[in-house]
Amino acid sequence: MKRISLILGLTSMLALLIVCTPDAKTSDDKKSETPAVTQQEKAQTAEASNEANLSAAAEEPEASEPIAMAPPKPVAPAMPDLPPDGSGKPIEGTVVDMIELATGGSGKVNKEQALAAVKRGRPLGLLVGSGSRQMVFLVVKADGNMANERLANLANNKVGVVGKRKTKAGVHVIVADLIEKL
Repeated sequence: MKRISLILGLTSMLALLIVCTPDAKTSDDKKSETPAVTQQEKAQTAEASNEANLSAAAEEPEASEPIAMAPPKPVAPAMPDLPPDGSGKPIEGTVVDMIELATGGSGKVNKEQALAAVKRGRPLGLLVGSGSRQMVFLVVKADGNMANERLANLANNKVGVVGKRKTKAGVHVIVADLIEKL
C-alpha cells in the first residue's frame, strides 16, 4: 500500500512539472504559433493518468492477506418424485435392458426385444423419471429372484411396481409385491 502511495505521489509531481515548465521559445515565437495543448488540457491529462494508476493499483491483491476459499459443496443427484415407501402406490416407469443402458444406449426395449434379452440372461430394470431426474431400479420378487420375465411381458407399456425400495452400494432395488401394466 505504501508503494502505491509513493507511485501516485511521484506521478502527480511529474504531471505538475510538465504543466508548469516554461517553454524555451521567445515571445515572438509564441505569438506566431497557436498552442496545441492548453494548460487546462494538460491538467486533465495528468488527472486521467492518476485515475488510471489508482484503478490499476486497486486490481492488485494484497500479498499479506491470504484469500480463504470454502470447499465446494457436494451436489446430490436429482431424484424423481417417488411415492412414499410402503404407501401401496406403484412406482411408474418403463422397462429397460440394463446392459444396453449401462454401455451407453437408451436401454429402451419392446416386448420382443425384452423376451430375447431375458433368454440371453440379460437383466431388465425399471427406468423411473425423466431428463436429469432419472433412476433405474432392479426389480426382484419377494423370493429373491429377478422379475425379468414379468417385466419382459409388460415391456410395451408403462409399468407400475408396488413394493419395498432398497439402495445398497448405489444400486436401487424394488422388492416387488405387485408388477402391473398401467
